[in-house]
Amino acid sequence: MLARFCLICIMLITLPWESNAAKRPESRKIVVNNAETYLERGTLYQTMGNLDQAIIEYSKAIEIDAKEAYAYANRGSVYFLVERYKEAIEDLNKAIQLDPKLDIAYFNKGLVYSHLGNYQQAIEGFNQYLLLNPEDFTAYYLRAYGYLRLGEHKKSVKDFSQSIRINPEYANAYNDRGITYLLMEQSQLGCADLQKACDFGVCIGLDTARKTGECK
Repeated sequence: MLARFCLICIMLITLPWESNAAKRPESRKIVVNNAETYLERGTLYQTMGNLDQAIIEYSKAIEIDAKEAYAYANRGSVYFLVERYKEAIEDLNKAIQLDPKLDIAYFNKGLVYSHLGNYQQAIEGFNQYLLLNPEDFTAYYLRAYGYLRLGEHKKSVKDFSQSIRINPEYANAYNDRGITYLLMEQSQLGCADLQKACDFGVCIGLDTARKTGECK
């Protein structure tokens, strides 16, 4: 349903996804004081960029149904966008408490922690998400970035490789795996990856490596 869509509004990378709105019966009546109605209104306001009003709508949904996990997850995503990080984490944790299988709440939690530089907790969020969605190439990429920032290069390479396995044309994964290989002093593998990334349109890593003399 439309109200579910803003769960991925804070994602740094656009993911392919199918609209569930198309499956909603045309004859469904909207009840003014129904939590779902406020969820949909919050989604619309968030999509339009009216984040303050989106928070109000999601909060109304929670007032009506305090067990509506999606309302907490959606509001948490908006709190992240307006830099209210503590409240974002609190809402995402509440969403997970209410629905432990609400995968995107784990994903967004990982994003928030990654943005804050808390990479270990970001990785934990992506771990939980990947248990529910083991073929999501973006989640592997983001977890790999966390490992890279923590200096865990082998784990980083493994996750970048998983991301590439699922999406063989994912330029960012080639670029960052190439950088990781260079950090591991495996220049042949690193330069090959950076060239591959450039072939797919992301040349920043290769250009930098050429300037530093690490790649030809």
